[in-house]
Amino acid sequence: MSFRPVPSTGAAPPFSHDTQLTDVSADDHHTQSHSVIGADHSGFPGGGTTFLRDDATFALPPGGGGAPVWSTVNIDLGVSPRFSGNFTIVGVGLTVGKPVIVAPAVGPYPGSGSLADEVELNDILAAGVVESATVIRVYWRANHRVSDTVRFDYIVSG
Repeated sequence: MSFRPVPSTGAAPPFSHDTQLTDVSADDHHTQSHSVIGADHSGFPGGGTTFLRDDATFALPPGGGGAPVWSTVNIDLGVSPRFSGNFTIVGVGLTVGKPVIVAPAVGPYPGSGSLADEVELNDILAAGVVESATVIRVYWRANHRVSDTVRFDYIVSG
């Protein structure tokens, strides 16, 4: 298919946007016909924290509106240095199968004085999963052998 240019004569084109709305300009009619919130031009009420539902109501997303809650736990990895292992965290009302984000917490760690550089020195990677309504299983590994007590921050996914 090809199009040929129409020479400009300076006159209005031989068609109109909408002949039924004679006192509304083409731009006004287009805005009113295709507005997200209808013909009411009082501004966009959604802001940045709500979404437009299919019933034309702005609402918070389900489960939204709250900040995540992180917890901290001290875990004894044992006296024999190891490259990897697992441990449990006891909780209440957990949902089986939910992933758990786990990261070494900034110190000081118990028994290490006031130093706060253990998280840098230990280089531990960890991930967890909820095993039962009261147990989180965490698997960890490190690039070098680790022992003693380590602080971990964790959060269970929504």
